[in-house]
Amino acid sequence: MAITFPRISITVDDDRGTGTQGELNILALGFGIHQAWIYTAMFGTTTIFHAPQALGSYAESSISLVFLISIVVFGLSLLFAAATDQKLLKFYTAKRAIIGAAAFTAIGTFAVFAVNVPGVLGFAATLFAGVSTGIGSALLLLFWGIAFSRHGAATIVMNTAVAIVIAIALYSCVLHIIPPPFSGILTGCLPLLELPLLWRLTPVSYAVRHAIPIFNPLPVRKMPFSIRLALPTLLFGFALGALRSISTQIILPSSDLTTQ
Repeated sequence: MAITFPRISITVDDDRGTGTQGELNILALGFGIHQAWIYTAMFGTTTIFHAPQALGSYAESSISLVFLISIVVFGLSLLFAAATDQKLLKFYTAKRAIIGAAAFTAIGTFAVFAVNVPGVLGFAATLFAGVSTGIGSALLLLFWGIAFSRHGAATIVMNTAVAIVIAIALYSCVLHIIPPPFSGILTGCLPLLELPLLWRLTPVSYAVRHAIPIFNPLPVRKMPFSIRLALPTLLFGFALGALRSISTQIILPSSDLTTQ
């Protein structure tokens, strides 16, 4: 069954009388599901995956370690993709990579349930879950970037805003309504739910179409440009991460109406 959105359009005019028009489409739903996975997996942790009370702080630290590893691997994966954007461009534009990324992220999320097993198995599950979710989510984010890049600024802004609302709504339902371990199971299924939407929004690779790649390297020296871009990105990312952490770990989980 086809997924349709209400036809909502906005037009942004500048002082010269020219404008850009944007429309709401399935970008919002798909990216909203992806953001919901980030909120539930990264910020829900022990609540959603239900750390057993009998294991005490050990269980909480084990689950938290998974996503610390995931965040580090996620960042390294994006840096690797940036350094090899032209060398591995066929892979970064291949639609079959979307299937692998979604499966890798989902399997890694399900592996979180095994991190509290004592001994080598628990350690292996922790390492596997962290690495797989980091690499898988990084690839998914790259493909969402490709999907968004095919649209104008107004469409990107509108769909991003709606996606955040969808993500918060899904996260709140998983956190407050769905009991564990079903909340953790649903979290693991989210990458698979976004897969058909991302597949539909991703164009066929240029290599398959025998076309000229549309991705051209920036005409700048990469190292100085990266350094100049890194500082404001780091500051903005830290501020945004702090706000998201407070919202998803303190405000949304609270049952106190005043805090909400």
